[in-house]
Parts: sequence; structure tokens; C-alpha cells
Amino acid sequence: MKLLVMGIKEVDVSKFDEVKNGRIKPKGGLWAAEHTPDEEYDSPWIKWCDREGMDSWISSDGVVLNLKDSAKVFTINSFDDLEELMNEHGNGFKIDFESAAKEYDAIELTENGICETGHLEALYGWDLASVFIMNIDAVDEWEYIKLDIS
Repeated sequence: MKLLVMGIKEVDVSKFDEVKNGRIKPKGGLWAAEHTPDEEYDSPWIKWCDREGMDSWISSDGVVLNLKDSAKVFTINSFDDLEELMNEHGNGFKIDFESAAKEYDAIELTENGICETGHLEALYGWDLASVFIMNIDAVDEWEYIKLDIS
């Protein structure tokens, strides 16, 4: 799956911030959503921002990337998946992203995962299917794109 990271012009290890637990969402890493250039919106992220009136969060700069086949991605496609991740890397009602980053390169939340987890506290702020990339070495190839956001 091709992923779109908005607001950056390159994937550069020197600019990649180490994953740290935050108050709500983690700091560092890269947030990406599927790149869907054949649809009305280039990404579900752009569609969500447009629908929610968050146009200021949309950038015309972006990077389309692929993860390596060898990337270790934990996919949350069900409540059971979230429970498994929380058992392995939970901290109260939150995911311990610093711990998870030692084992996984990325965490993916699918549409079904959103439906089944019902926006539980552990996934607060994950409003759409997306991938949180925690290890820059998991990125295989990337290219800069200029998005038409008019």
C-alpha cells in the first residue's frame, strides 16, 4: 500500500524524531494515510480534514512512500488486536509507543479496527485509518509530490 505523509518534502533520517510517549498521541515518528490519487481526495486524511473543517491541517507538500516488505507492522483490525497490543505494550489505558517501537516498525489502524474499538482512550486522536511509522529504516522508497489542494 502506498502511504502519504503530508507536510514534509523528504524522508530524512536526520529529521526523524525518535518516538516518545505523549499526553494524548505519541511524539516523533511519521503519520501516514493511504495514498488514493484516483479518488476525489488524494488521501483519507485530506477527506477527513475537509469534512471536519480542518483545512489548515492540509499541506500541498507531501511524500508518497512504501514500507519495506520486511517491515514489522502491528495491525489493529479488531478489538482483540488492540487488546493484544495493550497486553504487550500497554501503560494503563494507553499504548506505550516507546516500548512498541522497540518491537515494531509501525502500527496500522484499519477502518474495521476503528469500528471495533469504538474510539477507546488507547486510540484517542486516531480518527481515520492510518499508519504510525515508528522506525525510519522501515521506509523502502519515497517520492515528493505537490498536491493540488484547491
